[in-house]
Amino acid sequence: MKRLIFSEDIFHTLAQMEDKEAGQMAKAIACYAHDGTLPKWSNSILMALFSLFRKQIDMQTDSEEKRRIVNKENAKGRNRQKQKAAKTMQPTDQVPMESDSATIPYEGSEPQPVAAESTPFERMTSIYPKLDSLDSCLRESQVLWESLDERARKEAIGYVCKLRNNPDGAEELGYLRQYLTARPWEKQSGTHD
Repeated sequence: MKRLIFSEDIFHTLAQMEDKEAGQMAKAIACYAHDGTLPKWSNSILMALFSLFRKQIDMQTDSEEKRRIVNKENAKGRNRQKQKAAKTMQPTDQVPMESDSATIPYEGSEPQPVAAESTPFERMTSIYPKLDSLDSCLRESQVLWESLDERARKEAIGYVCKLRNNPDGAEELGYLRQYLTARPWEKQSGTHD
């Protein structure tokens, strides 16, 4: 057990005990919380008082164990979501729709053509190094992306590629939602909407 929390009443009970008995009680509490070792006292008053502490320690241990299990399951769920998101957000092979297509670079293989009228959000998520792990934040990133005009989308992607190729610049990249909110590509190019 990492920590113990006792009510003020229990503290007052310890304060009223003789120093020797309070020390024995504190040692017994620490041993029981650490490894479940019960004290071996012949003094029935000390054993009765210890039973009060024991009840609280047991409740806190159970609560901590339940919290640990829930946290472990939540972490597994987040890992499954990340793996699922990574699979669904892999760059797809796209064929130019018409002769007026633009090329948008991303890290990996050679650049792939994208229709000139729209740069999909998936293109940005396929090159951006730090995606938000919460679905709500990722949806917010998508809303921010969709609010950008096509020129701003291309500048945003180009700026990410430029920063990723620069070892010092990669540190500048926060999470995608923060990047799209801050619009650093506009500061770099001097264009503001």
